[in-house]
Amino acid sequence: MIDANEHESNLDRRRFPLGTLLRTGDSAELTFVRDYPYPPERIWASITDPEQTRLWWAEARIDLATGGRFDLRWLNGEDGTPLDWTSGEVTELDPLRMLEHSNSTHGRLRWRLEPNEGGTTLIFVNRIAPGDDRFIAMSLAGWHTHLDHLPDALEGRGPSWDSWYEVHFPRWEELHAAYRRAGDLP
Repeated sequence: MIDANEHESNLDRRRFPLGTLLRTGDSAELTFVRDYPYPPERIWASITDPEQTRLWWAEARIDLATGGRFDLRWLNGEDGTPLDWTSGEVTELDPLRMLEHSNSTHGRLRWRLEPNEGGTTLIFVNRIAPGDDRFIAMSLAGWHTHLDHLPDALEGRGPSWDSWYEVHFPRWEELHAAYRRAGDLP
């Protein structure tokens, strides 16, 4: 069970800057850079251990080897139920440094970890080929929100997925509007 204070810490989105958007031909590259006061091993586990991914991001079925599966099911559905599974595969792997995997909905996801004096810099890049520009702003707001849950997950806490939509979706909407303005997106 999650204590009532988790909602307050997860809603303070001012602690992280907006991600960036770079268009290249028919694709878009969404980039987020975050510094965390934890060693790379802790951040790596939060990305690759299904018990930890579900605290901030999604339920996962992972075979952590090049060519292995990396299937995800987001837990923040509107009615409190998980979304459908999305399939993926590990495309590049350098343990504790870099992981790239595909996702049937979100394209290529690359997680790069760089040690720094205070812990680890996470550089997350999502390369997508959206058929609709609205998907770009939705993805930026979604990744921003999930990455905002990561610090609490690193402390062993996560949002209550049953009430996520009610508690966190209003902030997602604010982020979505900010990304639409920043990227001149529909």
